[in-house]
Amino acid sequence: MALSCENSHVDGMPASVVTVSLGVACTIPSAESSAATLVRAAEEALSEAKRKGRDRVAVSSVLDYGLMD
Repeated sequence: MALSCENSHVDGMPASVVTVSLGVACTIPSAESSAATLVRAAEEALSEAKRKGRDRVAVSSVLDYGLMD
């Protein structure tokens, strides 16, 4: 998950805006899968969400990305 804060001004008063980008990954546990593979898929999804802009969610599954170890 990535958070960023932007300072903007509304009516001369500072206002903080928090944006969130999420990378979500899922898998069906098996003997061939590992936690490292799942984390790698989540990191890929987070990178995709960041590339698409603020306030985004990107979802992947380990099988979608061919990341089985």
